[in-house]
Amino acid sequence: MLTGLPNRSLLADRLEQALGRARRSGKPVAVALIDLDGFKAINDGYGHEAGDALLVTVARRMKACLRTQDTIARMGGDEFIAVIGELDSHDEVRRPMTRLLAALAAPVELEQGTVRVAGSIGVTFYPQGGPIESEQLIRQADQAMYAVKQAGKNGYRIFTDTTPQPLS
Repeated sequence: MLTGLPNRSLLADRLEQALGRARRSGKPVAVALIDLDGFKAINDGYGHEAGDALLVTVARRMKACLRTQDTIARMGGDEFIAVIGELDSHDEVRRPMTRLLAALAAPVELEQGTVRVAGSIGVTFYPQGGPIESEQLIRQADQAMYAVKQAGKNGYRIFTDTTPQPLS
């Protein structure tokens, strides 16, 4: 409700629809898990109202980075998921990931002052070599996102097999 973005339930429906379109068209879908870097410090330091205002701003910015047919949803707290469908290739995901990172890193003006966050993003794709459920795709994106956090934050990685690999 706070951000105006779809919730988990609506995300599940939209993800299943995107996977169905991918099965019919053969065009890949990217699932990106986005976690804000530095949000807790702002929420703790400036208060929950400031944290909420920050979430509203970054949600609006992230939505503007994606196409109208794509979905950005809030999973809770400072975690979001983007579903980017009908890609011509896996490389096509680079552009929206770069736009998302830039949008997250831009300063945010709050009543309490100017603040900055960044984002750690993990990405995975559908289809894969064998059958896979949407929950597993989200777990893969989560693993890749944690690899970004371990490598210093503020970036994105694509999940490959069992090891998230950085993009070059």
